[in-house]
Amino acid sequence: MENKKPSRPGIDLVEIGFIQKMLSKHGRHFLERYFSEEEIAIYQKTKKITYLAGRFATKEAIFKSVNIPYKPTLVTVYNDPDGCPQIYLGDKEFYIKDSISLSHHGEYAIAIAQIRQEDIGAFKKFIDP
Repeated sequence: MENKKPSRPGIDLVEIGFIQKMLSKHGRHFLERYFSEEEIAIYQKTKKITYLAGRFATKEAIFKSVNIPYKPTLVTVYNDPDGCPQIYLGDKEFYIKDSISLSHHGEYAIAIAQIRQEDIGAFKKFIDP
């Protein structure tokens, strides 16, 4: 029997006001440090801080799950045709499905990620070659 290490969950809670404060203080620099170009483009169309807060929390949860160096711009959180959040790495080279959940309500956004052990290798390839 193969001894597979189980995947590890990651969770993050972010105050939406914190994201607003960081955006007001640092502007484009904040966006470029934490979000992919696709995420920035969607934000610029919608101007919804909740969109950014959900993605920020999701990336924090993902990196807690995989436990590798934090490089959030290499991960894009997108919604599939059913509206479910999914992720891809790099320039859409590798998709990871059904591993995250995010929500926002009132002043907070929360996300949980549980990246399958077999997908962690892909993260290492793109994030920490």
